[in-house]
Amino acid sequence: MKILLTNHHLALLGGTETAAYTLALALRGAGHEVSIATVEPGAVSEALEKVGFEVAVDLGEWRGRGFDVIHAHHNAMALTARYHFPRTPMIFVGHGVLPELEQPPSVDLGIGVFAGVSEEVRDAWRHKHGIEDTEVVRNAVDCERFHPREPVGAALKRVLVLSNHFPDELRAVVGKACDQVGAEIGYCGLEDGAVWNTEEAVNAADLVISLGRGIVEAMACGRAALVFDWHGADGIVTADNYQEIRKHNFSGRRFRRELDAEGLAEEMRKYQPEMGETNRALALEHHDIRKAVSHYEEIYRRAIDAGVPDGLPPLPGPEIEAFQHMWREHVALKADARRLASEHQRLRMELDSIRPRVRSMMWRLEEERRLLKKDLEKGR
Repeated sequence: MKILLTNHHLALLGGTETAAYTLALALRGAGHEVSIATVEPGAVSEALEKVGFEVAVDLGEWRGRGFDVIHAHHNAMALTARYHFPRTPMIFVGHGVLPELEQPPSVDLGIGVFAGVSEEVRDAWRHKHGIEDTEVVRNAVDCERFHPREPVGAALKRVLVLSNHFPDELRAVVGKACDQVGAEIGYCGLEDGAVWNTEEAVNAADLVISLGRGIVEAMACGRAALVFDWHGADGIVTADNYQEIRKHNFSGRRFRRELDAEGLAEEMRKYQPEMGETNRALALEHHDIRKAVSHYEEIYRRAIDAGVPDGLPPLPGPEIEAFQHMWREHVALKADARRLASEHQRLRMELDSIRPRVRSMMWRLEEERRLLKKDLEKGR
């Protein structure tokens, strides 16, 4: 199939960005021709281009291409894709319930199949948007890339926090909890220097604290996994609670526990090395990208068979074009802001490094001035 995959942002190493990257590679590996559209390019879109994918920032440039199906992430991209490809079958996939971009489009785009990564998405769309049938296709990772490279420790010694947004108050809780259980702690994410080879950081830990996709990556690597983040806590993942926690995509919203340092340490003490093997088996069964691709192929065929219904409401073409233009300017300004922030940080670090030398020089000058003054007074 010729598939148009849309993802609103592909600039940073976030959840839907890495999900889109993983899916594109797996679809191509299954023999499909995949083209990608985004309005916020960056690190992930560049990585896709490096391995041979076409990436469009302006979908108008591809208008008239013969795609078999549109796989749309994010409502703004679904709207834009439908405007440029009015007769191409489309599926819409949601990865969460909170971000506005993850909500279903507010106008009828003739979407053939709605899909979401969890029962939480399915139920929210039913209750808030009246969508009765939502297919659940779980968050999936490349289980060949994310695989155990070494066994976890017999006792908990190494903890990794894998998160792009982990506030200081939670860091303090995790730090105290790790002190209580005698474990070292490391951080990986946008705030701590995001890395492309996340699997290496994950494999260096016995237990990974994260949410969403980070939990799935930890499980695939055969690590113990603990759901704890700014949404709340679902605790350490076990064979007994896995089915419940996954209903909310490992977000912390299933049980919504509020853990202090003592409570988190208590969860950490549940660590058992056997959890790694159990989690690996669960990831292979339920979160392998190759199985997700097979599921999506079946969904694509259903959408293609259903086609695009006639009589859809007309879309505001000029407004969509204006939005795209404004957003591209916005993205350019964000890139400039990040560049200036980075330069500001570099200059501040440089200034901090020379401050001691300047103070030392000022002290020596002051000492020389004092001695010179003393010599002059003697000469009188």
